[in-house]
Amino acid sequence: MRAPGVVAVAFVATLLPAGCVPSRSSLFDPIARSVQDRVGVRPEWRSGWSRSPAVESRIRELLAKPLAADAAAVIAVLNSPEIQSAYAELGVVAASVASARTVSNPQLSAELRLPLDSGGEQQLELAAVQSVSDLLAILPRVRAADANL
Repeated sequence: MRAPGVVAVAFVATLLPAGCVPSRSSLFDPIARSVQDRVGVRPEWRSGWSRSPAVESRIRELLAKPLAADAAAVIAVLNSPEIQSAYAELGVVAASVASARTVSNPQLSAELRLPLDSGGEQQLELAAVQSVSDLLAILPRVRAADANL
């Protein structure tokens, strides 16, 4: 019986996490810090149309006073559908990065050979076939997706 080679197992183990999507916080936190440094307010990346109670309260607080340029900038950051659209696009691009890092599924096969006589040994043969061109294309795809991100 043949056992899978150490190299093959190591190769598969390195590819397992390759298709992971960057987390939402790893994408958004640098943007949020930059906006907070520039405007003085931490933006939020909403999943839907509704704002968090803290953001609603902050906007009401700013609108209760005469509107100054700084307050208008804060309201624009917290309330802008265009900014929320940009955050959503960031999520789509992050998914394309994960897609670029994945390879097609290998073709797996197994064959069990039974002996014709009672004294012979059973043989089990396992095979995994992966497209070499798919493996060679990973690096250019990942570079392009990372550049887009």
